Amino acid sequence: IMRAVAARGEPGRDEDAFLWSGGECPPEAFVEALLGVSDRRFPDRDDDAVAVEAGWSADLARRRRAASLVNACHLACAGFAAPALSGACFESVAPVVELCGSRDALAERLGAEALSCAASTESGRGLLAPLVEAGVLERLMEDGGSTAVRSAAAAAVAKMGLAAKALKSGARETGRLLDAATALLKDAAGGSTGDDPSAAERAVEVLAALSGHSSAKEELAHGSGRTGAALEALCGLGKAARGSDPVAYGLALLFANLTVTNDELRRRHFREREMEITPEQYDEFQRITKQKAEDDADGDTPDLARARARKLCVADGVVALARLASTNPSPNTAEKLAETFCALATDESLRGTLVQQGGFKACVALADANSGASDKARVFAAHASGKILVTTDPNRLTDAQRLVGIRPLLWACRQLKASDLCHFECLLGLTNLLSLGRTARRRVATEKGIGALEYLQFSEHEEVQRAATEALCNMVPDRAMLDHLLKPDKMKLWLAFAREDDRDVQLARAAIGALAMAVPEEPRIARALAKENGSAALAHVLATEHPELVHRAAYCLTACLEDRRAREGL
Repeated sequence: IMRAVAARGEPGRDEDAFLWSGGECPPEAFVEALLGVSDRRFPDRDDDAVAVEAGWSADLARRRRAASLVNACHLACAGFAAPALSGACFESVAPVVELCGSRDALAERLGAEALSCAASTESGRGLLAPLVEAGVLERLMEDGGSTAVRSAAAAAVAKMGLAAKALKSGARETGRLLDAATALLKDAAGGSTGDDPSAAERAVEVLAALSGHSSAKEELAHGSGRTGAALEALCGLGKAARGSDPVAYGLALLFANLTVTNDELRRRHFREREMEITPEQYDEFQRITKQKAEDDADGDTPDLARARARKLCVADGVVALARLASTNPSPNTAEKLAETFCALATDESLRGTLVQQGGFKACVALADANSGASDKARVFAAHASGKILVTTDPNRLTDAQRLVGIRPLLWACRQLKASDLCHFECLLGLTNLLSLGRTARRRVATEKGIGALEYLQFSEHEEVQRAATEALCNMVPDRAMLDHLLKPDKMKLWLAFAREDDRDVQLARAAIGALAMAVPEEPRIARALAKENGSAALAHVLATEHPELVHRAAYCLTACLEDRRAREGL
């Protein structure tokens, strides 16, 4: 079509002249040229909205082709549909509505699709507002002549309602939309939507839009008196789809919303934007200014989110997520998949399932620099990997699984904007892996991980500081860690940590324990310890009331006294 338009265009204009940015109304010449293309230019095409069939009225033919133009160009330019329905292709919205009731299957489908496209922009929703008030879109959604019409109308209603904030939890419109979309999804899963292969995509689009409501989340996961649970059908669709498919983002968004509470999403939003006000303060401000009603409270809770996450795993949701994550997802899709994995890994009882069904492998792949995912998605994926490794016995993992998780965990530890919780759990996961022995320690050293772990020793969060020290303690007796302790400033730091028993006993235990293990491996460490006033630090630890600290200090002192120069220094 673009070649045909270029051939008929004005002198000096090429194909690039017919590509516009979103929001600009294309010239009338372009629209008329497209509508004037006949089937003689495409002899190998089947009959469709562009081809002209015998017996058509000229008006119906033009309307069908105009609606097809709106739908096709909407894919490349989101701002095309609104001006097209107000003068460029149609005089107004009324002819499109008439097209939906023409009793012609393809015409009805194209008309409904055009309305759905128009509902994607603010200007388009303004054109469709009278149709909502008159109930036209709802009638199409419930009584449309085909699945295609009903699915497109449902998508339009969802976009209209959400944009106007008219769809609230428990509202009649929300329930009707949920019922219609769930029915479409189950019909698609049963293979009974032959007239519209995209019905499943439309259903997912609507359900994803509704998944922000707590009541809709519960109905999707567990069903209700009016509709059955849709989770199994969604997971089945996810296992059959690819991450690069149009339906992938809708599924990823659905799964991400189901596994967390709206309150957690809001808190995450506040953290990411580093807002000075807390969510509680914001709620109080809205209450005082009467922007939020007293009874307008979200009933979702962490326990409900945990139950939905477990239901997702039972329905083979991990397999579906791993499938989508491993088949070239877009950056936005990858981000939602990583958020879902992180939410699932929060539940300790689900971590074994994540390892067994490919979830851990998918997290590691998403966290890789070559995955094409955003840094935000990579942090979520690495955090999920860390959560899984905190409680997973590393001896039960394969050799590849043991070592492949080290790189993403170290990468997450280097991210300054990652949360303290992310750093803490990634450090615990690393500590667990380092307990395996020499190979894991060598991998951390090769990845230049000692510097990243040392940086977190200076964290303002005490538990992060302690976890980083414990991870470095497990690096002993690797050669790189021994060389690290030989540096005077590093030795001073570790001796200072060893004296922190009054503030954090576990931090002091990790510090003195690392020194106790390092001294027998390298005599020069004993001399460095003696040179940096180690006698005072050891005397302090030996005088504490904590037997585990006294034992480590005594062992360290005994090992130091084996070296003559260290003995003289002490």
